[in-house]
Amino acid sequence: MGYPRDAVCRKSRNRRIGSHLRRSDFWERLTAVLGDEYAPSWSRDVVLPTLGATVEQAFDQGEETVTVWRAVCEVVEVPSFLR
Repeated sequence: MGYPRDAVCRKSRNRRIGSHLRRSDFWERLTAVLGDEYAPSWSRDVVLPTLGATVEQAFDQGEETVTVWRAVCEVVEVPSFLR
């Protein structure tokens, strides 16, 4: 599946993930990968194996955004420019 590079804003796309990722960038990336309709329900329903929680639960438990994003990347095919 191809991902159009314009699906994610240039600012987010050009930012490499180090030890920090803004929550707004997280949602931008997840939406780019899963789509506007599917991303919200996926984040509520799919348990990320490495965290033992859904995206929503992980955030509610205080997990860092970058940690949740890395867990997402383990279960979803994420293009390299979004990793």
